Amino acid sequence: MDRNANTIITRSTELKRFWSPRDDAMRRWYRLIEMIDELKTEKMESFVGNDPRSLFNLVLHLLDTDIPHRIKDYDSIDPEVTTAVASVSRFFRTAWKDVQNNFRRTNPRQSLQRTTLGFMLATGWVAEFAAVTDDGTRCYAEPWNPIDVYPMWDATLGLSEVAHIYRVGSGQATNMCKRNHWMAWQLSAVASICWKECYYTRLLVGRDI
Repeated sequence: MDRNANTIITRSTELKRFWSPRDDAMRRWYRLIEMIDELKTEKMESFVGNDPRSLFNLVLHLLDTDIPHRIKDYDSIDPEVTTAVASVSRFFRTAWKDVQNNFRRTNPRQSLQRTTLGFMLATGWVAEFAAVTDDGTRCYAEPWNPIDVYPMWDATLGLSEVAHIYRVGSGQATNMCKRNHWMAWQLSAVASICWKECYYTRLLVGRDI
């Protein structure tokens, strides 16, 4: 597949257009949670119930809790198997801690888990970007707002392509270009950036409803 900028922009636009009915629905759901008075009329009374917001907060609180582990530690007579299992277990504990700490540095208000759950409850979708550095020493994960993510699935391959379309300020765009060694001839107040997925990244996109 040709991956030049024009092709990527064209295909991303097609995916965004395809998912526009979903985006419209998500915006309506957001307005319910925000308790927007859709019937507000001058010199007339209207009422906005807080049931959607209250249920959202309640379910989010119930889900955003630490679940006690119910699986006992692996035990085997074979010491090689035990050592291998322990090594894998340590890796995942370290990786998960690294992911959470990295997310907290840029999102101090709430945890990675709570952010993901909030998007899932509000939209019915989950979109999670995850990456490991080339040397395997650092792990990253970032929940994306599903309304900015436009996937497409293949009947045999599953998730086949994803467009992540979002707006950034000129300062953020400049930093992204420097960090990734991109050439930027002109950066306006809001820049459009095309990002090519590398082999070591993984993106999970799914529907919860």
